[in-house]
Amino acid sequence: MDSQIELAGILLKEEGGLKRAERELNTIRNAFKDRMSKKQLARMHYYSARIFMSRNEPYKVVKELTAAIENEPDNYVYNLELGEFYQKKHEYEKAQEQFTQCIENNSREIRCHLDLGENLLTLNRSDQALFKLEAAAKIEPKNAQVYYLTGLALERLFQPQKALEMYEKAIALDSNGVHFYTSAAMSYLRQGQPDEGGRIHPESQTHR
Repeated sequence: MDSQIELAGILLKEEGGLKRAERELNTIRNAFKDRMSKKQLARMHYYSARIFMSRNEPYKVVKELTAAIENEPDNYVYNLELGEFYQKKHEYEKAQEQFTQCIENNSREIRCHLDLGENLLTLNRSDQALFKLEAAAKIEPKNAQVYYLTGLALERLFQPQKALEMYEKAIALDSNGVHFYTSAAMSYLRQGQPDEGGRIHPESQTHR
């Protein structure tokens, strides 16, 4: 049965596989609905949620992901997915609850930390965001996005020089991150150093 459930997940990734995935899930429900473990039920709900996401049916997405969490509460993936869904719907308090639970379920998963940090910034809780992102940097010290978000938090906390250090660190780790350069350049501009902003422009980096 596990292989049949995962087939639905594979079909969801294929072009035009949505209806086939739904048929597969319905077949499994009809044949095994009274014999599935909680983990299998959680996976079924998760894939159903993915189908409803594609159809833009938010109520059903939340219902299915909530059911997945109820059946397998220690699986961080479902919290992460629901949190990101709430975030896209601008329901940031609900998103924060899911990202926090995501970290409790898997404290080493960097996506949970990044999403929580970004969500806290959106809620204008920069001090909390900074605290969480500093913890995230210890988990994955070579993740450029961690330093970029840390820079945003520091700027909002009126620490522009430290923010620049974080942007520069993000650029050093990922020279393709255009938003890293943009934030650093804007920060230099606000500090009255436009020439420094030009120095770190992506095009100037490629010609070094």
